[in-house]
Amino acid sequence: MSIKTIVAGVALETDTDPVLERALQLAQMHEARLVLVHVLENLILVEDDIGTWSTLGTLRQTLEDNARAHIGRLLADRDYQNVDVIVDHGRAHESIEATARAEQADLLVIGPGNPNTLRERLFGSTADRLTRNGRVPVLVVRTQSDEPYRRVTIAMDFSPSSQLALKKAVALTPVSMFEIVHVVELPLPFEQAMLKAGTPANEIDAYRRSKAKAAGSKLNDLLADMGLERLTGGVRLVDGTPADIVAELSREETGDLLALGSHGRNVASRALLGSVTRRALHSASRDILVVATA
Repeated sequence: MSIKTIVAGVALETDTDPVLERALQLAQMHEARLVLVHVLENLILVEDDIGTWSTLGTLRQTLEDNARAHIGRLLADRDYQNVDVIVDHGRAHESIEATARAEQADLLVIGPGNPNTLRERLFGSTADRLTRNGRVPVLVVRTQSDEPYRRVTIAMDFSPSSQLALKKAVALTPVSMFEIVHVVELPLPFEQAMLKAGTPANEIDAYRRSKAKAAGSKLNDLLADMGLERLTGGVRLVDGTPADIVAELSREETGDLLALGSHGRNVASRALLGSVTRRALHSASRDILVVATA
């Protein structure tokens, strides 16, 4: 994964912006072009109520000038020149996605957002929508830091998307320590059926250990095939359900980035509001890299 262009959606709600800090840090690390996008969403809610088009044009220009001035203050004294600024009008997810597509972005950096309106509560925040789209890896930034990521957790379930997430994470921040986490799931109906059939508890435990051993061996083979067998941080096998474990990983304080794959672009996945990825995004206290496949 070569990172030549990074698109970052900046909210400009405060005098500091974690998204901007992280995007600048990554752009400098990869010597990439950085495109900052700020979307003036609120204007579309009042356009019909504004008296004349001349008044609307003046308001648009004033809001754009204010946004550019704010970004200019945030960029003041920064020793990085390869930055472009776009101020757009419309819906944030549509504008940011269009910019990422037009600029052929290799990475999209955004904040977690908050569902403030009924529409957002029903269909998801900007972060929800952009991570489900899946056309480009999305880094959702929660923490304020301009330092490189030091410890990265990869949620690995052997799917193509989780394998791609591992590759993208290593390319994104190669200086980090990486820990691979795999959930060894014994589905509850299956365990209940075993108990109903009179299977002793020690045999169920032995089956679970056997399944974990097979998963560990498969992970080691996979890492070797990917040329990543020397990753530091090791492999962790945990019992539970993927949704619960990924949500827990998103809140862990021992690492500063969680990377996971998401099966992202079909209609069914977009309608699945309770997806593993969305649950992690909503419960996270650390940054999350989401890499989706169709």
